[in-house]
Order: sequence, then structure tokens, then C-alpha cells
Amino acid sequence: MDLDALLPGLPGLPGLPGLPGLPGLPGVRGTVVVTRTPAGTPADTPADTPVRPHERDRAAAHALARRLVGEVTGRPAPPLAHRCPTCGSSGHGRPSVPGAPDVHVSLAHAGGWVAAVVADVPCGVDVEPLRPLEAPPVALTPGESAALAATAPADRPAVFLTWWTRKEAAAKAGLLHIDDFDRYDARTPGAHVADVPVPARSPAGSPGAVAAVAVRP
Repeated sequence: MDLDALLPGLPGLPGLPGLPGLPGLPGVRGTVVVTRTPAGTPADTPADTPVRPHERDRAAAHALARRLVGEVTGRPAPPLAHRCPTCGSSGHGRPSVPGAPDVHVSLAHAGGWVAAVVADVPCGVDVEPLRPLEAPPVALTPGESAALAATAPADRPAVFLTWWTRKEAAAKAGLLHIDDFDRYDARTPGAHVADVPVPARSPAGSPGAVAAVAVRP
């Protein structure tokens, strides 16, 4: 897959000698990028094959993660490997870099947004486009539920999705299990979870997105 062709709009990445620090997570070396999914079709897709938005987002997220790995290691990154710790499937699960066990990677994609993080410790990232809540929020602690109910209705989607990305990032980093979401209070990120600034790269009128990153030292 031609990563540059898939991600023509990705801003130039700075040199990463030794990996810089992740924002909001002192002592951890890594880099994280959140961006819109570029328009167009992945380079390895036949011209007459329609590409669903979800598939384009997934391809772009993998390309972004591989590009970050390449920046960190100084060599072209191989396709990421996946393995589910629950069922052992290689079709999903936490990604890893073949031949580079000390390079940890995570990726996310949703609604036209992609995110990836590379770090020297297990890590997780999540991104969610801001949107109205179509159903009552789930996986909240009692304190979160009460706080959300006291939030102005117009602000509830952004508040809930901010908490949700923190929980998802923490789970991907191995800090908690998805079944523990309703016991993990994400109103304050904690020492190993941080919000990620989202660039203003949304089309006119688009509400943007929220994102979070987590690490497991």
C-alpha cells in the first residue's frame, strides 16, 4: 500500500530521534497524531471497487500507524500484526510491529477521523467525532451519570464522548477491561491517560472530534 498516496493531507512529521514525549504524559517517549481521513481510495483497491467510508477510515488508520512506526524506526514499517488475547484471532485485536517488540502501537478510526500512537511502552488511542447522542449513554459510573445529567443538554455529547475516548484508550493500553467501563471514572484522566488536541481540519460546519491517549508504564 502506498502510504503517501493514502495520506496526502498528513502534515509533515518532525524528526523523532529517541521519540519525543507524549503530551500530558511525562516520562513516556512517543508520538501521537490525529487527523481527518483523506479523501480518495486506498492505492491497492481496484478502480471499479467501491470503498465504504468505514473501510477507508480503517485503511487510513493502519497507514498512519505504519507511517509513525517508520518515522520512529527509520525504516519502512511492515504491515501491522493483530492478535486477540481472548480468542487468538489474527483478524482483530491489539496491533503490534513484527520484528520490533520494543515499539508499541495503537490506532483508532471513526466517522472520518483517524488516530495513531507509537510509544516505548504499551499504549492506546481513541478518537470519536462529535455528534448527537442517539441513545442514553452507557458504561458510566454513578458519579459520571449524575454529572452528565447535570450538564447542559447541548454539551452532553462532547462531555460523554470525551469520557468515552479516555476509557477506550485506557482499555487499549491494557489499563482496564471493557467490562470495567462502568467502574472506571474518566471525569479526570489520571496519571496515565491524557486528552489529545484535535486539529481544526474539519469541513465547514463539522463539529470536529475528541481524542485521548493512554499508556501502561
